Amino acid sequence: MRLLLVVSFLFSFYLSQAQNIFDINNIKEVRLTFKETDWDKKLDSMKKQGNEFRLWGSMRLDGITYDSVAVRYKGNSSYNAVRQLDSPKLPFNIKTNEAKKKQFLPGGYETLKLSNIFRDPSFLREALSYEMLRKYMPASHASFIRLYVNEKLIGFYNSVEPIEEAFLMKHFGSDKGVLVKCDPDWHSEVLPKCPESDKASLTYLGEDPLCYMTYYEMKSHDKIGKLVEFIKTLNKEPQKIESILNVDQVLWMHAFNNTVVNLDSYLGKLSHNYYVYRDTFGVWQPIIWDLNLCFGGFRLDGIESTPLSNEKLQSLSPMAHATDAQFPLLSQLLKNDLYKKLYIAHIRTILNENFVSNAFYTRAKEVQSQIDFYVKEDKNKLYSYESFKQNMDVSADAGKSKIIGITELMQKRTEVLKAHPLLTKVVPKINDYRQTYNGDKVQITCRLENAQKAVLYYRTKKNAPFKTMDFKDDGYQGDSAALDGHLGLQLLRKDCVQYYIMAINADAVSVLPERASYEFFEVKQ
Repeated sequence: MRLLLVVSFLFSFYLSQAQNIFDINNIKEVRLTFKETDWDKKLDSMKKQGNEFRLWGSMRLDGITYDSVAVRYKGNSSYNAVRQLDSPKLPFNIKTNEAKKKQFLPGGYETLKLSNIFRDPSFLREALSYEMLRKYMPASHASFIRLYVNEKLIGFYNSVEPIEEAFLMKHFGSDKGVLVKCDPDWHSEVLPKCPESDKASLTYLGEDPLCYMTYYEMKSHDKIGKLVEFIKTLNKEPQKIESILNVDQVLWMHAFNNTVVNLDSYLGKLSHNYYVYRDTFGVWQPIIWDLNLCFGGFRLDGIESTPLSNEKLQSLSPMAHATDAQFPLLSQLLKNDLYKKLYIAHIRTILNENFVSNAFYTRAKEVQSQIDFYVKEDKNKLYSYESFKQNMDVSADAGKSKIIGITELMQKRTEVLKAHPLLTKVVPKINDYRQTYNGDKVQITCRLENAQKAVLYYRTKKNAPFKTMDFKDDGYQGDSAALDGHLGLQLLRKDCVQYYIMAINADAVSVLPERASYEFFEVKQ
């Protein structure tokens, strides 16, 4: 028992430390030191050669010095466009264990990724988007860091928790699955025998694994066959997809991207900036990545041939790409009536919790005030201090273009979505929810309003896929109850570790807890 308590304490300690280094409320300093005085020219040269080339240096963070860290510039547009401006504020990737295999950051992380806040005059999009997203699905923490190189302040950066082993362990209980970054290498040539594409949208390209290498970066190099199997099932046998895909979490991903107009994502023209992870149960899990252009910072939706106007960003349809075969991870799921209703329910939840309630705006103003001094101090910021002050609320200059204000976008968008026919349906309600115990059994009861049936989603162990069971009337047996009936069921406690409830009618669904399947009820064992 003492050993178990010690292990539990150490895990909690390292987890809290990991959260601390990516804590949005705790602005930190990173100090890089290189022996080379022309370190920037060397990093530029290495960037052109490829991601495997890095410059050695040392790093100091939170009073700890990390020797022999391996540093490179990262990014595509955020590097290339800024380099053309001859600005020193370029995005960095810093790896701590390249030379010293046991040298990790707190929490077991090996990489620090510093983003230069490209095309976001507000400085708020990345950090606040991740903070919101973490309510609904596994997602990174994002914080702010002041970066010094050879004792010279380079600028004020975002630091985003990397998708690597420590992240996978925290959210999925294991890092032994198959991790895939869905982001095309637009510089690679497509093999002549392969279909052409410009997306990492999980479109089926045939049986040859080599046809997928241009569009997907395999973090588990020998497992591409698993990815091809997944893509084939999604496109050719979608009726089987629930057995190998966490459909609910994918619907949360799509609901988030659409609600906050995150088009530099699966939803937009490029269909990229996300990961899929095949966990140890054989189920693929979605992970969103790269949110600096959230809230309308990217205007190409893959439908219009030109960038969307402010008005079109505000009025983007919740069913964008819903029938587009080039976006199978969306269109194949929304063919299913239940999935479509659940997707709309998730949009409703995101909208109500963050924008109808004004909670997002209150939080944004807090963070804007917190970082004001550091933005003003940043001599190399990519946009003016005046643009920073404006862009929370109204459009602001970002180089030769304007970036829509977050409030300007979301206040109008909230009204548009609230009035959309799909979001004005009568929503079922789950009332009088109770969980009671009878020896080795757990009894779950509820009363429905405006619903035709209720379904229990439950699992026998943490991180496992959910199973389903219909609620019954008249205690725990019989057919589904009629409208407003009391429903119940019982299971062995050992067979139901975590669960949530879904109520269904002809037009809509609701879930309890509302953030399920990322939040759920637990059964005492």
